Amino acid sequence: MYNKKKDNHIKRFLQKMKCLKNQEVIKIGIVMLLILWLLESAIHVFIFNKGSFISNLFSLDLHEIWMRLLILVIFIAFICYTGKIISKLKNAETESKEIQSELLQIFNTAADAMRIIDKEFNVIRANDTFMALTGLTKNEVIGKKCYETLSGSACHTPLCPVYQISSGKQRIEYDIEKKKKDGSSIYCILTATPLLNTSSNLIGIVEDFRDITERKKVEEELIKTRNELEIKIEEKTKSLKEANERLEIEISEGERASGQMHQLNEKLKLQLEEIEKRNQEIAFLGEMSTMLQSCLEFNETFKIISKYAEKLFPADSGAIYLYSNSRNILEEMSAWGKNIYSENVFSPHDCWALRRGQIYANKEQFTEFNCKHVIQNDSLNYLCIPLMAQGETLGLFYFQNLEEELLSSSKKMLLNTFSEHIAMALSNLRLREVLRNQAIRDPLTGLFNRRYMEETLEREISRASRQKLIVGVIMIDIDHFKLFNDTYGHKAGDIMLKEVGRFLQTNVRKEDIACRFGGEEFIVIMIGASREIIYQRAEFLRKNAKNINPEYEGSVLKNITLSIGVAIYPDHGETGESIIRAADIALYKSKHDGRDRVTIAHAEETDIFNPPE
Repeated sequence: MYNKKKDNHIKRFLQKMKCLKNQEVIKIGIVMLLILWLLESAIHVFIFNKGSFISNLFSLDLHEIWMRLLILVIFIAFICYTGKIISKLKNAETESKEIQSELLQIFNTAADAMRIIDKEFNVIRANDTFMALTGLTKNEVIGKKCYETLSGSACHTPLCPVYQISSGKQRIEYDIEKKKKDGSSIYCILTATPLLNTSSNLIGIVEDFRDITERKKVEEELIKTRNELEIKIEEKTKSLKEANERLEIEISEGERASGQMHQLNEKLKLQLEEIEKRNQEIAFLGEMSTMLQSCLEFNETFKIISKYAEKLFPADSGAIYLYSNSRNILEEMSAWGKNIYSENVFSPHDCWALRRGQIYANKEQFTEFNCKHVIQNDSLNYLCIPLMAQGETLGLFYFQNLEEELLSSSKKMLLNTFSEHIAMALSNLRLREVLRNQAIRDPLTGLFNRRYMEETLEREISRASRQKLIVGVIMIDIDHFKLFNDTYGHKAGDIMLKEVGRFLQTNVRKEDIACRFGGEEFIVIMIGASREIIYQRAEFLRKNAKNINPEYEGSVLKNITLSIGVAIYPDHGETGESIIRAADIALYKSKHDGRDRVTIAHAEETDIFNPPE
């Protein structure tokens, strides 16, 4: 009975041994079995004096064989468990290296200038943007003291980021002026954060320098312009005070002349009304100037201009015209009053003021030389004033009056001051618009840049979540673009990228957002469209991109094809990052399946299918 139980144990052990797939483990187990067998036989002979070494070695006692096999199984399990632990440690080490590589790539390709310094003020790493900003080479930066590579007013003071971070602050940010290698100044927004090791001990500081030099210059220009306006207003006020003083002298003289008292009183009344009117006009101009400086859009600006034009010239009419983008016509942007006797759209050559570059008054020049954009009216008294700022003509201020034969000098002065305020406000607003476009547009293609795309996508997904809408992301990649660059050159590649950008701008809906994601990759965000329309638009772009055929150096460049991946919120993710990743995976599948095709992401693939970097 006992031997039968031992036989069953042996049979089950042998069946388990047959199931083992790792033959190396079996080999090791056999060797260990032999070693244990020999060791056990030796113990029986030399310690317990039981028989001879050979008899114990070849003993067929099933109980002893079962014990030896049990020891072997335990030892093999220990080896397998140890192997798994070593394998997990290796995988963790590999993942750690990959994460470090990705972080290093993000650091090196960041748009802001960045460097890492240790607690001893030594620079241990800096990205290419930092080199471009400072004009230094890596040999002049790495290993050097931070204040030697980019000096500033905060160095060696309590404001120094190293001192502040070392004292326990988690993040500091402030504007700072720095000196470059050539001695020139740059203005930056400095953001410093601690760099910790795995034990949460401080080992360094990460500094981010965002160049705001151009913004500082614009702010200085705006301050200068404001100061100039304040000086002009102060001069006007001073002249009015002087006029008031003269009036007081005249009043005093009038009191001594009883015969002219009534006449002087009437004159004084009229002059006081004129002063009050001028003060009111100055107040309106000051209010309008303040409002115009706060405008963010041209529509707001024109509404404010119309409102204050009605206050300043209640009995008159007029209009503001701006050049079109092509600068071959002027278009009416704002008007006030009734019966405007000027065309809504006309050529610059139709206006004498624009042709001569100065104010034109029809009643003061020859009447046969009326502006062509003005409808003929014998009783019409009009002025055309060019809107000029920073040496550039922006448009035209048209003013008309049907009552006065000739405009007074004070009214002309008011009209001129009014037009100067308008021109300066339009110039400042246009400058802001240019700066904003530079911040959110890709300079090569004119499309929105990646940062604007990511911010917009998160905002639209948040809105779509509230309103139960669909947001589609179409990720586009130009096939074999590296080969295209190698064949035709990078200039030809830039021309092709510009054409693709123009193609996307003209072939998406007004509410869609076309962006350059990076390199030869583009993204189109479709908001509120159905899944069918999103896919149809992707197919339309893929097919029609083959018709892009720009010329370079007198020859037509080779046609391109597009590989496209499509992902949809909420089908393929809940965040902008997950939607972009799903579209990227679908794009990679398009390339993997032969390129020149559209692939829609699948929810299960976004978790298990990882394209190579």
